[in-house]
Amino acid sequence: MNSHLFYYLPQSKTSQPILDFYLVNTSIAENGNKVKVTINETEFIINKWAAYEISGLKNSENTVRIQLLDKNNELIW
Repeated sequence: MNSHLFYYLPQSKTSQPILDFYLVNTSIAENGNKVKVTINETEFIINKWAAYEISGLKNSENTVRIQLLDKNNELIW
């Protein structure tokens, strides 16, 4: 079975956006698969599932990219 990553970025004009994701047929850990999030060209590596509040955004429009990486930091397709 293939590993999949689904994410949800709710749109709200009243609070900070929340980055939330769901993993299928995989998990993430410090020494295992990871999630790489890029927000306006700044990269973050996540190895623990949680919903994350995104703060400090300066622009009214922002770019968020989320990718599933294997333990060798290679992209999982």
